[in-house]
Amino acid sequence: MFLRSRPAKDKGRCDGMTWLIAIICIILIIYFWRIFLPLGIVAAIGLAILIGYFQMESNRNERNRKLEEQAARERTIKAKEGIAKAKDAGKDIVREWEVFSETDPASGKKVPRSASVLSDDGLCRLQIEKRINGTRLAGIYCPSLKISSYEKIEVKFDNRDTSDTMKIERFSNSDDVFISSYQSTYDRNLSYDEFLRRMTRATKIALLLDMKEVGKHWITFSLGGSGPALMLSPVKNGPRQFSKVDTLA
Repeated sequence: MFLRSRPAKDKGRCDGMTWLIAIICIILIIYFWRIFLPLGIVAAIGLAILIGYFQMESNRNERNRKLEEQAARERTIKAKEGIAKAKDAGKDIVREWEVFSETDPASGKKVPRSASVLSDDGLCRLQIEKRINGTRLAGIYCPSLKISSYEKIEVKFDNRDTSDTMKIERFSNSDDVFISSYQSTYDRNLSYDEFLRRMTRATKIALLLDMKEVGKHWITFSLGGSGPALMLSPVKNGPRQFSKVDTLA
C-alpha cells in the first residue's frame, strides 16, 4: 500500500481553525467574566484544555506526516534499487512465451485462453488473454510495483522508429492493469488488433509504464516465439500446430 503525506495546505487549514476557535472562546470568556466570575474561570480552564488538545493534535499530525514522507522516500529508494538490479540481472536471460489452456465446458476440448511472457528484467508479465466470454485484453502484471492507470502508456516495437499510445485500465480490486481491446481512434491510440499483429512481426516490445513513487520506466518483453504462442491450437494425440480458427488474436 502506498501512503500519501498530509498536504501542507490541510495543516494550515487546521491551524487556522484552531486560532479561530481560540479567538471565539476568548471573546466568550471576557463576556462571561463580566457577567459571572466563576463561569468565566470555568470558561478559561476549558479554553486552556481546548488549546492544549489542538496543539497536541497538530504535533501528532506533523509527526505522522514526517514519518509518512520518510517511509515514502525509503520505499522509492528500495523500488528504484530493485528495478536497477532486476534490469542488470536480466540482461542475459532469454524469456520464452507460455500458452495456457482451459477445458471447454461444451466440447471438453482444451482451448488456449492466454499466452504470456516475463519481462527481460523479470519485474512484469505481459499476458495476452482471450476469455471464454469473448473478452480480449493484454494484462500487465507487476507484483512488486503499482502502475498508474490514469495515463496512457507508450508502446514501442523494435522494428519501428516511433512509439504509439494505448489506453490502459485497472482490474477490479487489483493493482494490476490491462490494455483494453477497445482503443479510441479519436485519441489516435494504436488499435488492439494492430497491436497484436505487430507483436508477431517484431522481436522486442517495450512499454513505458508510470509506476507509483518511482516514475516512468520502460519495461521490455521478448517477442521471440510470440507468433506461435498467440496462435497455437492443441491437437489431440499429435503435435501442436498453427490454426487460423483458434487464435488469441
